[in-house]
Amino acid sequence: MAASASGDLRYSPAASGAASDLSGEAFAQHDPAAEEFPAGHQPHSLSKQLLCAQPLAVYDPKEAARREEQTAREQAELNMIKAAVGSVFSVRKPRDCVAGTSSGLKTMARGVGIGFASLVVQPYIGAKSSGAKGFMKGIGSGVATCAATTVAGTVIGSGQIVRGLVNTPGAIVQKARGQVWNSELRTWEKDWYSLPEEAAEVLGANGGSSSSSAGFGGDAGASEGPKRLARKVADTELYDLLGAKPEATEAELRRAFYKKSLALHPDKNPDNPEATAQFQAVTDAYRVLGDEGRRRVYDEHGKDSSASALPKIEPMVFFAALFGTHHFETYIGRLRLAQDIDGDLQSIIRDIVAVEDEEGPQLDALKVSRAYQRMKALERERQVKCAVTLAERLQPVVGLPETEREAAFQKWEADFARSEASHLAQAPVGPEMLYLIGWMYIN
Repeated sequence: MAASASGDLRYSPAASGAASDLSGEAFAQHDPAAEEFPAGHQPHSLSKQLLCAQPLAVYDPKEAARREEQTAREQAELNMIKAAVGSVFSVRKPRDCVAGTSSGLKTMARGVGIGFASLVVQPYIGAKSSGAKGFMKGIGSGVATCAATTVAGTVIGSGQIVRGLVNTPGAIVQKARGQVWNSELRTWEKDWYSLPEEAAEVLGANGGSSSSSAGFGGDAGASEGPKRLARKVADTELYDLLGAKPEATEAELRRAFYKKSLALHPDKNPDNPEATAQFQAVTDAYRVLGDEGRRRVYDEHGKDSSASALPKIEPMVFFAALFGTHHFETYIGRLRLAQDIDGDLQSIIRDIVAVEDEEGPQLDALKVSRAYQRMKALERERQVKCAVTLAERLQPVVGLPETEREAAFQKWEADFARSEASHLAQAPVGPEMLYLIGWMYIN
């Protein structure tokens, strides 16, 4: 890059080649202010200022990712603190003066209530643990807690009342415009809902990324998970019972268990004690291999070490809980019990168990936040999928003229509804599930 006499900057191949030879470190140390320009080729003042400015820092993707994660972690910790405070005191944005007053009075009452409770509980706990000395300490800490919670409740409650008064004019305007209050997002929105629009937003073009209607046995939507490397294990008996390999993923183990247990289920083999015994063995095998901790112990030490502490459970109950609802996924989605817990949630559970241990890790706020957001997304996707499927199945009897509606409904009931109900009733705990689904839809 060179400067002409008129002050404009022009491209110079020689300068470009020289610049390309500079390493990242050399580029960072290069000082444009020390560069000498030929006579008659002094740069324009603005160009000179730009050239003499401090050199730009080299972009580091790893550093950028680290800073982004640090920012997300700080925000997650702040949200956790807000959630902890919000579980005691109401700090959410009030809709108007009515909501603000209600929130403020409740917050004040909670502060006073917690304070008076501490006056009784803390001296009692102190006396029980350390006698008279502990009782006196309990009185002191109880008085301090009472004062703190009462003041905090009064301040926060008063703030909620003021916030409600401030938001009232805007609430009146938004209400006059036909807006509705979103109690979850705490904002005013248009009084409009479109299922196709929400389905396009949540499920996308491929019908959702985290679940699939093609799954079976409660495994719809379960990701394959990371592939396990082939390795030598101490025993393969349990893998052989399921017909799976030692490097099988969790989803592959679940599918193998479903196929085996379905073929050996006592309902399909009522007078076959051998099939019942095999069904029990297959169930116990999956209970070991389906848990990451038990599977690791089994791979390293064999069957006896992993199954010794396994609690007894009726295999038919276990099968029904794990797979009995997959026939109903069209209407209720995947139950939380049948969902695979992802790595973040497993790690959170381990952290919670280890919190009491002095050497255990502290609960990771970012990990909790990510897992919570994932569960919210999965729950919303479940609801939207159920709504879309139900709308499709009711389409033949919706939007018809009054004269055609009754005949169309009778035909739909005869062709689809009765056969569907009969099919679902044959599933494990089918009649009970049908009753619950019907009651929920009616109420």
